[in-house]
Amino acid sequence: MRWKIITIILALCAACAFGVVDHRPTEGKLKSDFLEYNQKYFYGALPTTTRIYLTEIPGDYMGFMVPAITSDEHLYKILVDKRYHSTMKDADITLLHESCHEYNFIQHIDEGGAGHGPAFQACMLRVAIMGGFSDLW
Repeated sequence: MRWKIITIILALCAACAFGVVDHRPTEGKLKSDFLEYNQKYFYGALPTTTRIYLTEIPGDYMGFMVPAITSDEHLYKILVDKRYHSTMKDADITLLHESCHEYNFIQHIDEGGAGHGPAFQACMLRVAIMGGFSDLW
């Protein structure tokens, strides 16, 4: 019995060491990361009701933030395209990117530059300085 347990432990260690463990993104993990990132990098300013979807987005978008339709709805959506994100790290980079869009939208900040202008870049830089991307790339 002891050898079976040891064999299982060694197999798990080998799987982790050689990347056999499944690191593909899931909606549940993305939502969990969103809630963590919201506190760490956005001061809790993003609605916790934001829905996170791992889906296929028409066109060439890696991600997309869908704002609430009305100010009293408070329902935002972040879409992460599963075709472009084979790992959680890839998906988390896009999640942070789209979270910057959501943050700026909620704060009524004009991002400029077709959505990726100075205000958006400032948000991404702030997240990077705070360590948001340190273990992602």
